[in-house]
Amino acid sequence: MPVFPDHLRCRACLGIGFAAVALSACLGTAVGLVAGYFKGWADEVFMRITDMFLAFPEMVAAIALAGIMGPGDLNLVFAISCVSWTKYARLSRGIALTTREALYVKSARLSGVSPVMIIIRHILPTVRPSMTVLATIGMAKGILSVSALGFLGFGVQPPDPEWGTLLMEGKDYLFIAPHLSIFPGLCIMLTVLSFNLVGDRLENLRSSNSGHQ
Repeated sequence: MPVFPDHLRCRACLGIGFAAVALSACLGTAVGLVAGYFKGWADEVFMRITDMFLAFPEMVAAIALAGIMGPGDLNLVFAISCVSWTKYARLSRGIALTTREALYVKSARLSGVSPVMIIIRHILPTVRPSMTVLATIGMAKGILSVSALGFLGFGVQPPDPEWGTLLMEGKDYLFIAPHLSIFPGLCIMLTVLSFNLVGDRLENLRSSNSGHQ
């Protein structure tokens, strides 16, 4: 079996990274919207929980969780999501705090619209562009996290190919078969760079649209 095609199989890294980003974005956005709209005790409780998670470095916490739960796709998604939802919560909370004071939101509140519908119809659309940019950049970090945990033995297990696992297996053959590590390393670098560039472009477009409004 040729080695090169296996290095191009990115379904594991991209799939796990996308699932982790989607889960953490949904969880963090929901927490931030509730905290920012209702304020008071809800804001205090959710933000103290967020601060507790922020007290631990993301990668260290992900390694600890992955080590406790063991290797596997679902465990990897859970470990990365548990440590990366906080940034979405912080950003969505800040936007929700500002948007809830807008006249159209106050009008909807006075008209008797339920808080849930106000959040979904009026505040969530305001939050969505920023969350999209953050999630796109988060994909780059998610892929790095998946690869790092795979390199440490907590990711996708052989014989299924995954870039971090392939790097781990190739490090013992650097002097006789360097391509075993070069190709997965290049795939990681180019994919992460691509998501960062796309995220940067989306941020520029979002800022430009906000300036024209």
